[in-house]
Amino acid sequence: MAESKILVTPYSIHDAPLANYPHLIWMLARSSARKVVEQRMRDEGQRLSLVPIRIINEEADEYLKSHPELVQLAIATVRNVAGFRTLAEKEARDRARKRKREMKRR
Repeated sequence: MAESKILVTPYSIHDAPLANYPHLIWMLARSSARKVVEQRMRDEGQRLSLVPIRIINEEADEYLKSHPELVQLAIATVRNVAGFRTLAEKEARDRARKRKREMKRR
């Protein structure tokens, strides 16, 4: 009788990116939204130095809410850019340590 071998792949932080490195994803997605909003304002003839940052941030948040594909783009960016992968790994390690400490306290 032949034994079946089950291949077990090691856990990857990229299997659940929103659980393992949400801050990095949020930062990249929000940065992309902000760049789009700033470019739109420039195209409309507004000088960004005269627009309050609060207004830019509010419009960027609204843009991000209406374009959730920016989150998927941020996840893909993290997977493909070595520097962001390193930051994601660090955030995932830190979050795992924090979860472990919280479990010990219970």
